[in-house]
Amino acid sequence: MKASDAAYEVLKSAGEPLHKDELTKRMIEGGLWQSEGRTPSATVTSILGTEIAELGAASRFVRREPNVFDLRRDDDPIPALEAPNDGPKAWMFQANPKRHDLLAGIAAHATEPWAMNQHRDHAAQGDRVQFFLSGDQAGIYAVGQITSTAYRAEKANEFGEWKVDIVYEALVDPPLLRNPDIAADPVLAAFAPFMGRMGTNFPIPPSVAARLAVVLAARLKPVKPAAGAVPFSQSAHDLNRSVETARHVAKVDLLAHLRALEPGQFQHVIRLLLDALDYEDVVVTGQSGDRGIDIRAVLRYRGIAEVPTFVQAKRYAAGNNVDGATVGRLRGSLPVEAHGIVITTSDFTKQARAEAVASGLKPIALINGPALVELLVDLGIGVEKRQVEVIRFDPTKLDSDLAQ
Repeated sequence: MKASDAAYEVLKSAGEPLHKDELTKRMIEGGLWQSEGRTPSATVTSILGTEIAELGAASRFVRREPNVFDLRRDDDPIPALEAPNDGPKAWMFQANPKRHDLLAGIAAHATEPWAMNQHRDHAAQGDRVQFFLSGDQAGIYAVGQITSTAYRAEKANEFGEWKVDIVYEALVDPPLLRNPDIAADPVLAAFAPFMGRMGTNFPIPPSVAARLAVVLAARLKPVKPAAGAVPFSQSAHDLNRSVETARHVAKVDLLAHLRALEPGQFQHVIRLLLDALDYEDVVVTGQSGDRGIDIRAVLRYRGIAEVPTFVQAKRYAAGNNVDGATVGRLRGSLPVEAHGIVITTSDFTKQARAEAVASGLKPIALINGPALVELLVDLGIGVEKRQVEVIRFDPTKLDSDLAQ
């Protein structure tokens, strides 16, 4: 078993973060992996660190703190990606043929929007895309590029609300199938998403992207260019990268600032959040003897529903995670008709997450630091949003103007 797969099995079984030394010890003692080197924990750290750097949010792993690894969750922050310094990144966009007919889509139109939820802060105009179909005949069936930054669609569909526009440039004919084509190539086979992993968007490491360019060259059959297809622009690419960096820095700075607030100040931030989410009668009650309740509010819906909501706000440092006892105490303080929420600037232990959804008990909603920041940014709390006019040549717009 590969070191990364062994680490995954150990962390899955542990259900909590592990220090590199303890992780390596369990991998070896469990007979899952053996190292010929004299510093096996350093080898594990290097292998997991490489996957995190190359795959970003598509990695199975996350580094909770120096030398401490855990399995990635959907609400973990989107990390920065390693990318070529002088050009666009490469992506694998995966479709399930039972839910999306990729080839019919290409035949009908050479451009369309694609879901880009987890990695939306990393997508940029000009990034290359390999379109991969899962299923019995899994493989790469087309190539293209991203022609926009990520944007929120007016209406979310089954694939989510965040999209990027793409243009199909060529069919891969014959398709580059997982078996036997990809599996027989050591470089391509080493990229785990090609060999089977659920997900829509995966960043492709530069070494794999370079190998793909060579392997696919003789198989590409150009698709008729879409009317108005926008060619790659270095200036637009650089602008998108700057926007990506600014969003990431703003989120990091906002979370750090929240962690430095006094508890009372943090409670008033949560009050602002609940107000923005259309809760009513929001009152900060946090004080000694508050039985674990810091904010009270009511969520009303058109006279049909009225849900009293009790919130506990934990302004904790990174690594000081909320435990199960805290969740249990909040539940014990709730009236029968009330809903409970725990909001923290850190995270929750495995026991806390289990306690929140314990069978037969009232469920408690949990919002950790990254999820809190996403909410605040979306609602414009603690951040300044500036609208910048960006001018880009659009051939279809010129044709439309001439036709008038």
